[in-house]
Order: sequence, then structure tokens, then C-alpha cells
Amino acid sequence: NIHIARPETGIALPYTTVNITDFARELYKQYSGNQELPPQKPQDENKKTPTKRKEIFVFGSFPSTQNGHPFTFVEVAMQETMRRVGSLLKKIENGEQLPEIRVTTLGGPLNSRWGEVTPAYVEEVKEDPMKRLGETYAKSIKQIIPESTDNEEMSVMFKGISMGGRLAIATAEELVSTDVMTQDKNVRNGENAL
Repeated sequence: NIHIARPETGIALPYTTVNITDFARELYKQYSGNQELPPQKPQDENKKTPTKRKEIFVFGSFPSTQNGHPFTFVEVAMQETMRRVGSLLKKIENGEQLPEIRVTTLGGPLNSRWGEVTPAYVEEVKEDPMKRLGETYAKSIKQIIPESTDNEEMSVMFKGISMGGRLAIATAEELVSTDVMTQDKNVRNGENAL
């Protein structure tokens, strides 16, 4: 499922997202033989817990134009899925509230098939590569993440492979500096924790 983020005019980068929670729901239906999930246990209105949402972003390395597609490090998405699906299946079986967990693998704007850059953008990247790419990825992530609701706690995790590690840091710095996200894990009420 290739998607294209367009964070700025003339700039595009590919990404793909796997909703691990939806995958667990479908897996449960397939192997339990039931087309309906077990009913969720009702929550006490006075102690209603917000829905937890976790967004995981994988930043790969893309040193050349034939790389930089979102499947370069797809094994990280597979690892995240396998790491979390067992506990999700147990929660389904027990009628517990499920967290929404998605993992997104990001490609690069220099990818020759799905990426897009302008000559002016290339010059800006040459001046300060990580800062400019961090700005681009921050804008893309703001487009990719669905809006938070009042009854939702969202956390965002970045995983960087090779050069993607530095790119994840530059993106996080941009998101924090523009008050889009915070690193304060005690934040509630619709703010996004990074």
C-alpha cells in the first residue's frame, strides 16, 4: 500500500502504513472462525481510560535514487507487527480495550520512482541536509498521523536505520521545536508525545 506524502509544493515522498491492530482483529476472526470479535468489557464511566494510540515511524537510509522506497526496511515493520500481535490477540480474547498501533515505513524524496524534488529544494538540502530533510519529514508526518481526539493518548516512536537514525533525530527536533509534539510522557488531552 504505497502512499505519497506531499509536504510542500513540488516535494513528494513515498510511505507505507500497516495498522497492526486491524491486522490482529482480522487474524483473530480468521483463526477463531468468528466473524465478530468478543464484546469489550464495559468501562466504568468514572474511570474511563482514553484510547491509546501508538504511531511508529521507520526512517531508512537512502544514499542513491534507486533506494529510498518504503520497502527498503520493511522487516522492521514486520518485527513490530510480530512483537505486538500476540498481546493484541490476548486483549481481543479477554474483551479488553485495544490500543491502536500503526507502523509506517518512510521512503525518501530522492526515490526515482515515487519521490519528487525541485531544483530549489536540492540546493536547500545541499546547504544543511539534515535540517532541511528533517523539516520535510516533520511536515510529512503531520500529514500522515490522523488527528487526535480528546479521549485519546497518542505516542509516537521513531526508529532510524543507518543514516535514518540521524534523520529521525532531525525530524523529532523539528516537531518538538514547532510545538507539534512533546517529549513529556505525562502530557494528556490530545497532545502528541514523541
